[in-house]
Amino acid sequence: MVIIIRWDTKNIYQNSITEFNFVTKGRIHLDNLISPLYVTAVIPAHNEAEGIQATVLALKKQVDEVIVICDNCTDNTQELAQAAGARAYVTVNNTARKAGALNQCLASICRLVNAKSFLIYL
Repeated sequence: MVIIIRWDTKNIYQNSITEFNFVTKGRIHLDNLISPLYVTAVIPAHNEAEGIQATVLALKKQVDEVIVICDNCTDNTQELAQAAGARAYVTVNNTARKAGALNQCLASICRLVNAKSFLIYL
């Protein structure tokens, strides 16, 4: 699983704090932030129809958003994940297994958001 922490870059820093100054040695200093943080869990899945709904429902209690990467699924993982409230990302021609699935999805996310507005924890 990958955790993405994102925030609005407008008015995020108090007193013009230098960008990313609130992150030092892998620790986030939340007292320097004005904007709320939003946490997204990204889960790679290959034919996980049996347990994906329970996983998504459990994660939704802990994070703001769940994205399930449906990697070459031949079952209904995508539909069940969406029914449980997750966003589903379907890989295209992935042959690199879990790493390839994560790379495709994260590349897609990175194109959609401002590069200065999120941290990714692997």
